[in-house]
Amino acid sequence: MPQPKVLKMRAYFVYFPFLELRGWGKRIAAQPQTIYSELSLHSESFSAIIPMPERRCTVTRQRKILITFAVLYAVMMVYLLFFRKPVFTDEPYWGQVRSHLNPIPFHTIGLYLRLLLRPSQPWLIRLARVNLWGNIFLFIPLGLLPPLLWQKARRFWKTLLLAAGVMIPVELLQMLLLVGTCDVDDLILNLLGAALGYGLFRLMRWEKKSPAM
Repeated sequence: MPQPKVLKMRAYFVYFPFLELRGWGKRIAAQPQTIYSELSLHSESFSAIIPMPERRCTVTRQRKILITFAVLYAVMMVYLLFFRKPVFTDEPYWGQVRSHLNPIPFHTIGLYLRLLLRPSQPWLIRLARVNLWGNIFLFIPLGLLPPLLWQKARRFWKTLLLAAGVMIPVELLQMLLLVGTCDVDDLILNLLGAALGYGLFRLMRWEKKSPAM
């Protein structure tokens, strides 16, 4: 049984609700070519009135600079943390690994502070300064760059969690490769640096939102 033409025409009522629909079923059946041209004319005028937005993935110049700085920072930190000469002794490997581990909080920090408060040899003072301030200031970008680059990382706890998620594997890998120590005090100082970086991010946002005097 052939399908009635009226059922075919009802599809146009759904797709073109903005047209004047009275009597269009009969007109489409009688003069399909003319009606199709009118439909295309209506659709073009409709799209001219309400243009469809185009999705464009644009990267601003500021974001490009931040991404470049983040890549350079990551390369520099990989070089500083891993490209050292390993220290080997006659002790078995796992014995050397244990000697590169400090799980006691504030043990190393207290040692460095005592060296600074009671200076003895210049090279020990220099070692204490490099380890204390270096473990803080070198990791300020780790708390500054993520909230600048990703909106989801603009919570303080998320920034610290991300910094801890980066530094814990780094500390473990340094210990296993014998190119550094897995020290809980290093992690504390690194997180302090990341917290300072996040504080700098909040200060930048506050100055940006504050009205000009």
